[in-house]
Amino acid sequence: SAVALTTDELHRLHAELERTEGSKINLAADIDPRLLGGALVRIGDRVIDRTVKTLLETIEHQLMEVSV
Repeated sequence: SAVALTTDELHRLHAELERTEGSKINLAADIDPRLLGGALVRIGDRVIDRTVKTLLETIEHQLMEVSV
Protein backbone atom coordinates (compact mmCIF):
# COMPACT_ATOMS: atom_id res chain seq x y z
CA SER A 1 0.00 0.00 0.00
CA ALA A 2 1.02 3.63 -0.30
CA VAL A 3 0.92 4.09 3.48
CA ALA A 4 0.94 1.75 6.45
CA LEU A 5 -2.42 0.09 7.04
CA THR A 6 -3.95 0.12 10.51
CA THR A 7 -4.37 -3.14 12.36
CA ASP A 8 -8.12 -3.01 11.69
CA GLU A 9 -7.56 -2.43 7.96
CA LEU A 10 -5.11 -5.35 7.81
CA HIS A 11 -7.60 -7.63 9.58
CA ARG A 12 -10.43 -6.62 7.22
CA LEU A 13 -8.22 -7.03 4.14
CA HIS A 14 -7.00 -10.42 5.32
CA ALA A 15 -10.53 -11.66 6.05
CA GLU A 16 -11.85 -10.45 2.69
CA LEU A 17 -8.97 -12.02 0.75
CA GLU A 18 -9.48 -15.35 2.51
CA ARG A 19 -13.22 -15.15 1.84
CA THR A 20 -12.81 -14.42 -1.88
CA GLU A 21 -10.02 -16.96 -2.36
CA GLY A 22 -11.71 -19.66 -0.29
CA SER A 23 -8.47 -20.59 1.41
CA LYS A 24 -6.06 -19.46 4.11
CA ILE A 25 -3.74 -16.63 3.11
CA ASN A 26 -0.48 -15.53 4.68
CA LEU A 27 -0.69 -11.73 4.48
CA ALA A 28 2.52 -9.70 4.33
CA ALA A 29 2.05 -5.94 4.05
CA ASP A 30 4.69 -3.69 2.50
CA ILE A 31 4.71 0.07 2.03
CA ASP A 32 5.51 1.41 -1.44
CA PRO A 33 5.81 5.20 -1.38
CA ARG A 34 5.79 5.26 -5.20
CA LEU A 35 2.05 4.51 -5.09
CA LEU A 36 -0.19 7.57 -5.02
CA GLY A 37 -2.72 5.66 -2.96
CA GLY A 38 -4.59 2.41 -2.81
CA ALA A 39 -3.09 -1.04 -2.73
CA LEU A 40 -1.64 -3.78 -4.91
CA VAL A 41 -2.23 -7.40 -3.88
CA ARG A 42 -0.31 -10.39 -5.23
CA ILE A 43 -1.66 -13.89 -4.67
CA GLY A 44 0.58 -16.36 -6.41
CA ASP A 45 0.76 -15.24 -10.03
CA ARG A 46 -2.46 -13.20 -9.77
CA VAL A 47 -2.46 -9.42 -9.15
CA ILE A 48 -5.31 -7.34 -7.76
CA ASP A 49 -4.47 -3.73 -8.59
CA ARG A 50 -6.53 -1.16 -6.72
CA THR A 51 -3.98 1.63 -6.90
CA VAL A 52 -5.14 5.17 -7.54
CA LYS A 53 -3.10 5.30 -10.75
CA THR A 54 -4.80 2.21 -12.21
CA LEU A 55 -8.28 3.34 -11.15
CA LEU A 56 -7.73 6.75 -12.78
CA GLU A 57 -6.45 5.09 -15.97
CA THR A 58 -9.58 2.91 -16.06
CA ILE A 59 -11.80 5.97 -15.74
CA GLU A 60 -9.81 7.71 -18.48
CA HIS A 61 -10.31 4.76 -20.88
CA GLN A 62 -14.02 4.62 -20.08
CA LEU A 63 -14.40 8.34 -20.80
CA MET A 64 -12.53 8.00 -24.10
CA GLU A 65 -14.95 5.25 -25.19
CA VAL A 66 -18.07 7.33 -24.50
CA SER A 67 -19.35 9.37 -27.43
CA VAL A 68 -21.15 12.61 -26.66
